[in-house]
Amino acid sequence: MNTLSLDPSGHQLRGKAFFHAAAQSAGCPHQANSLAKCWQLWYPRNPTDSRSMWRRASHGATLMTATRNKLYRRIPTLRSVFDNPLWAVLSSSDAPGRWDELAETIRVGNQPLDAYDGKLSRWLFDRVDWPCFAIHLVLLHTRDLRFLTHRMWLARNFTAMYALSSVQSPLINICSELYSVLWPHVLDAHAPCNPVKEWWRWPERHRFNAAVVGQLRDDGWLSGQDQLLALLLWNLWKELRGHLAEVGLHEPGAAGTPMPVTLRRKWARKIKEWQDHPVSLNGYCCEFPQAHGLTLSS
Repeated sequence: MNTLSLDPSGHQLRGKAFFHAAAQSAGCPHQANSLAKCWQLWYPRNPTDSRSMWRRASHGATLMTATRNKLYRRIPTLRSVFDNPLWAVLSSSDAPGRWDELAETIRVGNQPLDAYDGKLSRWLFDRVDWPCFAIHLVLLHTRDLRFLTHRMWLARNFTAMYALSSVQSPLINICSELYSVLWPHVLDAHAPCNPVKEWWRWPERHRFNAAVVGQLRDDGWLSGQDQLLALLLWNLWKELRGHLAEVGLHEPGAAGTPMPVTLRRKWARKIKEWQDHPVSLNGYCCEFPQAHGLTLSS
C-alpha cells in the first residue's frame, strides 16, 4: 500500500505467512529443510545457502526481491500473499482521518462503497475469504458517520469473520499470533468506537470451523479449497447446517456425502455475484479464490 508502511510485527507476520504459503504451494512439509530441498531442485545451479535462507524465512524474515521474483515465476499466487494490504493495515497508527481515507478507497465492482444496507456493502460483508480481511479491519477503525452502521455491524460479527478467515491458508498457520496482534485493534484504548463482541470466543469458533471445513474437504466439496469452503459456511450456513445435522460430523478421512444439488445452485449464483463485483482497497484487488468457473464437485 502506498499510504502505509510495515512495522516489525507486520514484517514478521507477512514473512511467516509467505513461508507457509510457499510450502503449501510446493506441496512439501512446512519446514525450512523441506523448502530448501525444493529450491535446490528448482534452481540446482543457484549458489544461495537455501537452508539458511528458508530457516530465516520460517521465523518471519523477508526474502530478497530477486528470490521472491523467482518464486513468483514458479508460483504466481505468492505475489498476492506478499502484497496483501493486511500486513500494512496491522502496522498502521491510529492517525486522525487515516482510516476514513483508506475506507474511501474501497471499491466493489469498481464503485465506491454504498450505505450499510446497499448491495455493494452486503457483497463485501459476505467476503470472509482472508484476502478481504484487511478491508473489514479498516472499516472497523473508521470514525466518519458515513461508516457508523458498517462499524456497528462489524463489531457484532468481526469475531465470527476472523474465525473463518483464520481457517484459511496461510492465516491458519499464524492465526494465534495474528489474534494477539489484532487484540489492541479491537479491544483496548485504541480500539474503534464499537469494540468487537465476544473476541474471547475466537478459539472455540476457530476449532469448530476447522472441523467443518476439514469434513467438507474430505468430502471433496469445492475441490477442498479452504477459502471457498469458509465462504460457503458464512453465506449458506442455514442450508449447510441442516445438511450437517442430517448426516452428522464423520471421522477424519471417512467418506461423506456429496454436495446437494440445491446448495450447489445457490453457491453458483453467489460466485457469479462476486466474480462480477471485484473488491479492492487502495488500488489493490483482493482476488477471489479460484473457483474453476462454476463447475463444482458433486
